[in-house]
Amino acid sequence: MVSVMVSALNTAGVNGTTRRSRVALIVKEPSERGALLAVLERDAHIEPIVFDNVQALGSSDLDGMDAVVISHQALARLKGAETLGFVKLGRGARVIIALNSDELLEASSTMSNADGWIFVDVNVNHLPEVIELSKQGYSIMPGPVIERLAANKLRIAEYDRLPELEKKVIDLIALGYGNHEIAEKLGLSGAHTKALVKSGLTRLHFQNRTQAAVFVARQIKPMISAAQG
Repeated sequence: MVSVMVSALNTAGVNGTTRRSRVALIVKEPSERGALLAVLERDAHIEPIVFDNVQALGSSDLDGMDAVVISHQALARLKGAETLGFVKLGRGARVIIALNSDELLEASSTMSNADGWIFVDVNVNHLPEVIELSKQGYSIMPGPVIERLAANKLRIAEYDRLPELEKKVIDLIALGYGNHEIAEKLGLSGAHTKALVKSGLTRLHFQNRTQAAVFVARQIKPMISAAQG
């Protein structure tokens, strides 16, 4: 950790003394919460405070917080008093959204509500730096995330260009159907189905059917739901 963090993560107190930065953690998933909490607890200049759910946002428990780390799922579910509490909190504390890199598209609707992002599967150990940079108006976007974003963007564009029949085949692969079942559903021969599967996977640069299924579930379905909603 760079030396600037030592002074930056301390908050000035009375008579020039310093206190530890108070950071709220609102992440329900146990393994993600554990990973984030471990990083915060290792930093002597941070006082982490764990909240079980978003209901804390509707109370006065978060008064005086310097930052809040909240999962994108929790942020997306805010309503009523919780939303008002979040708005109030954001006036004085930095808001850091916690997510995994493969959830970026899914979390896109909440990204504008944050001062920074921490990718639990990529750069969780940089959480203190992310908090500090957010105070200065900057955010870290790890290289692997940028690469994945670029690859997924290209795949989404290529998926849109697929012939309709080939697109249906990819969608059925994502539902777990084998070639024989796909052939029956679409009224195709086995050879034609095999050729469409190979073509679709090749054009989208997938090495296997599992990668195609994850792509459709994580990238295509959320876009379709957003368009319909």
